[in-house]
Amino acid sequence: MRCTACGATRMPDRSHLAGIVVGCHLESLCWLRGRRSCTRRSRGRRARKVEAMSVFKIKFKCRRTGETKLSSRYYGKAADADGKVRRHKLAETRRASEDQLADLKYQAKLARSAKDNPIEAAARRPLTEHVIDFRRYLESKRVTSGHVAGSIGRLVKLLDGCGFRLIGDIAPQAVRDWLKAQLDRGWIDPLPGTVDVRPRPFGLGAANHYLTAAKAFCRWAYNDHRLARNPLAGIAKFNEQEDRRRSRRAMLADELEWLVSTTKASVDDRKALAGTDRAMIYQVAAFTGLRANEVASLTPASFDLGAVRPYLIVESTISKRRRQDVLPIADGLAASLREFLDARELLPIERQARLWPGKWYRRAAEILRDDMAQARAGWIEAAPEADRGEREASDFLLPEDASGDVLDFHALRHTFCTNLAASNASPKMLMELARHSTPALTLGRYAHMRLSDAHNAVNALPTLGDPRQREALKATGTDGRAAQEARENRPPATRPKLDQNGAETAEKPHLRCTATRPRRKRESPQMSTDAGEQTGENAGKDGEACPQKSSIVSSRGGDRTRTGINSPQDFKSCAPFA
Repeated sequence: MRCTACGATRMPDRSHLAGIVVGCHLESLCWLRGRRSCTRRSRGRRARKVEAMSVFKIKFKCRRTGETKLSSRYYGKAADADGKVRRHKLAETRRASEDQLADLKYQAKLARSAKDNPIEAAARRPLTEHVIDFRRYLESKRVTSGHVAGSIGRLVKLLDGCGFRLIGDIAPQAVRDWLKAQLDRGWIDPLPGTVDVRPRPFGLGAANHYLTAAKAFCRWAYNDHRLARNPLAGIAKFNEQEDRRRSRRAMLADELEWLVSTTKASVDDRKALAGTDRAMIYQVAAFTGLRANEVASLTPASFDLGAVRPYLIVESTISKRRRQDVLPIADGLAASLREFLDARELLPIERQARLWPGKWYRRAAEILRDDMAQARAGWIEAAPEADRGEREASDFLLPEDASGDVLDFHALRHTFCTNLAASNASPKMLMELARHSTPALTLGRYAHMRLSDAHNAVNALPTLGDPRQREALKATGTDGRAAQEARENRPPATRPKLDQNGAETAEKPHLRCTATRPRRKRESPQMSTDAGEQTGENAGKDGEACPQKSSIVSSRGGDRTRTGINSPQDFKSCAPFA
């Protein structure tokens, strides 16, 4: 058989026997010469011939007449995903039967490749199936239902906005473009399945939340062998400090006092909570740092107010970090809680029930906003007429101040961290009491610097004086010179010596070695005793004493020299040693 383009003869190959069509041995050379290879034409004819040989009709014997007949439909044999050859019933026409048989073989080939390569199998599944599996994965981690709903809602919105239909369609540039479009718009539609019906602001913080959900999904798909690589691994998060849409502030002590006292005296119920209940909720949140849902989960059994150091317990099923948290309670808050619990006169069976039941924590910010407005009105009315205008212009208990910082229920947690930082607590203590993973989160976001604290800190800096005046004070003895001389003339302080039994012993007087001390002779036999050596006192010029060196034999057989220490007048012109 020759190639129609170059006339080359097809090389024989055993693959022909297996039904695999091969081209000529000079196929690449024909392509380089600009000629048409014989591959495409011969492959089509050969493939149709192979398929025609694969479909067939079967013979059967008619039960009524006993005649041998052919079946009305074609049959074909093809291997399934496990490699087992099976006979399949096909169409009535040959061409349709060939197409069905080819499709069966292709599906079996894909199934076999899926077993060897799960990434290819995952690439053919719809993206919605992968999202459902990802939701089941999050639920298996026993995270909160709110976290699961928020992550899946943001993920579905991002994938649908980018137009992804298969998991292989996820591209980083498409995600960047969608986030940029939402940031330029500034608003985003509510998440599916939520109670919100109004568009929500979309800033850099919200963009990071959507990006985190998408990156978590891709990371899970990569670890579960659904993606060959993580397509969103190279996308960095935005700097939220450049555009913070919600910046909270800490509540001042006066603001908290007015809020608690006014709310306690209020007769209005908000979300089935009385004024005394709301006042106690605000105190617990401000002095323990608990979140709204954690406060709502507290029961009378959660408190141990009779201990030496009172504390409360937040169960691991409620805590955000999924641990049982034991938090200390301030003495003032413990006294208020005892009074609050005694006033309710709870039965023993009611000690396991929640103190503040209901879903009020979902609207805690609205409840606090109404109570702050009532407390602010009372604060303004309590001022004299001359000061009311100034108080009305202040930011006292306003939901948002002039700088854009807001006061909501979570701001009570900021108040707790700020007060701890002002009490000079260590960063480790701040992190543990706030139950954060890193001190940077506590100090960078939750602990705020107040102007009064900053003023006290700068007042601790050293002050500068006049150096000439200080030198003049030193010269007159009023600035340290007299004290310095007194320190120089003061005898050294000595510690009392103790014997082996711990009793104080009398200190022996210090023996000074002078030149008038007699010299001790060497005990060595080689020592010369000539007339020039003096054995008594050594006389110097004019009969004055002269310092000498004395040598004694140590217990180890060596010599040791003693030198006397005399006053300066003893060191006059002395005769040299003999």
